[in-house]
Amino acid sequence: MARKPLPPLNALRAFEATARNLSLTAAASELHVTPPAVSHQLKTLEDYLGFALFQRLRKGVKLTEKGAAYFFRISKALEGVANATEDIRQSPEQPTLSLAVPPHFLSGWMVPRLPKLIQKRRLTNIRITDTVRKVDFEGEGVDAQIYWGAPTWSGVVLEPLVDDELCLVCSPEFVARFGPFSGLEDLRDAPLIHTDRRPVNWDRLFHQAGAERSKSAKSLTFLRPLPVVEAARHGLGIAIASRLCVSDLLSTGALVVPFSLQIRATQKLVYSLVRPARASSDSRLDYLRDWLRLELKTTSLSGFAMPSPNVVDSRPVAG
Repeated sequence: MARKPLPPLNALRAFEATARNLSLTAAASELHVTPPAVSHQLKTLEDYLGFALFQRLRKGVKLTEKGAAYFFRISKALEGVANATEDIRQSPEQPTLSLAVPPHFLSGWMVPRLPKLIQKRRLTNIRITDTVRKVDFEGEGVDAQIYWGAPTWSGVVLEPLVDDELCLVCSPEFVARFGPFSGLEDLRDAPLIHTDRRPVNWDRLFHQAGAERSKSAKSLTFLRPLPVVEAARHGLGIAIASRLCVSDLLSTGALVVPFSLQIRATQKLVYSLVRPARASSDSRLDYLRDWLRLELKTTSLSGFAMPSPNVVDSRPVAG
């Protein structure tokens, strides 16, 4: 089926601008032409349509009834063309960016902020794998990894994002039921939540403090850190958590820190963006790194140390 004929597009632009401004002079300024040129285009369109679009007044113009109806439909159509053009210009086809991210960081911090990243349209296709292990970039087809800890594998570029720390967390209702708490000695009989994947565990904390747990005290153990936070949020006990990943829950009051405790881990707790050396000049990863640093910098983290954005260790990490 043949496409229906279109009116002259320059005349349509002149009509839309004049109808929106109700002024030939303003329309001419917007279109970077002279008022007589706009008037000529309007006459061309009116001849094409077979009816008048405007009433010429001493000061400005006024849409006729048919002109107003035509403007209502044409303005929407032209706006759609403009939006489609802007979208295709701002969102070029991009290969998928594959990331590996720790589950607790992904769920607790990154996912709530992903809309900001996606809305910027610089990264339109992202595939995320949740894992805490070191990935095989070549074998698994992963472009970069956000790693928690001290990565020690060779042939990678390591870019620090933010220093993390551990803290104790529980629900406000838990404190009301079992508290108040002022130190580890107050947790002798309190339910505690454990995980096998933390660099610090409860047994070590009690041993360092010279305190002992009651043999009848309850405990709950998970393999991974992610359900530990959810269990604490539902009042099942006190947990050891990454303060970065519970920052949103702390800010809303869903979780509280029952008492301040300096927890020394066996390794430095820093989140880093790790990429293979072959991807050292990947502009998508540069953009992701800068976005992560900006978002992490604006996250409300009392007492957190932020690495300088200008300090980037691009040397291969020793194996």
